[in-house]
Amino acid sequence: MNSHIQTLDEASAKAYLDEWKRFFKLVGLPVRSLEGIKIPPKNSDQRNFTRLIIMHGNMFYRQLADICKFNFNISFPYENMEKITKSREERFPVLRSGFPVFQSAIWVEDYQEVSMKNNRKSWNDLLREENIGINLRERIIFHLRYYLETGKYLDAQKTATLCSGTTFPDSNVPYVYFDLASTTLVVKQCKKDFLGKIKISSDGKKQKDEYRNVISRSVVEFDQ
Repeated sequence: MNSHIQTLDEASAKAYLDEWKRFFKLVGLPVRSLEGIKIPPKNSDQRNFTRLIIMHGNMFYRQLADICKFNFNISFPYENMEKITKSREERFPVLRSGFPVFQSAIWVEDYQEVSMKNNRKSWNDLLREENIGINLRERIIFHLRYYLETGKYLDAQKTATLCSGTTFPDSNVPYVYFDLASTTLVVKQCKKDFLGKIKISSDGKKQKDEYRNVISRSVVEFDQ
């Protein structure tokens, strides 16, 4: 029962935003201000959503890719991603100097592998449930910060994150996993009706093929 709504007080919200400012500075993403970013409240059923992810400004895939490459390999066509994707945060642009700035704050469950509660749910299923989850930019930022904090990789063993908050015009949805054998963050695509597992073939370094459950990471977002 969604009875108790938990909202951060001003001091706690400022502490979270200051923490993200330090992170952006550490990885070389220029941030002038996080003013206007609203941290969403949580209800009592969402207490496991403990990881806050901030997206600020026009964080281009190329910028994110360049930062990631200092820490691990990447495999996705980041040069053209802005032109061929649409993400959740683009619904609510904030105008600055007459230009739209896409920003968002979400809570996710701070799990290395994806929770199984959305297992065997396609993008179409999630849309019907109004449960569109993490997008691709958010997932990349989450991975980078998680790695820098823990030295570990998200989705490195059993799962791949379906980035259901991002879509391609050809009715595909990106999913992300980490390949330990090649230390590579991999982004691929599946159809909106796809549910189940994907096969990661042996490349000579692996003893056998791997199978990963492709699952969306739910989010708590501000209802604008």
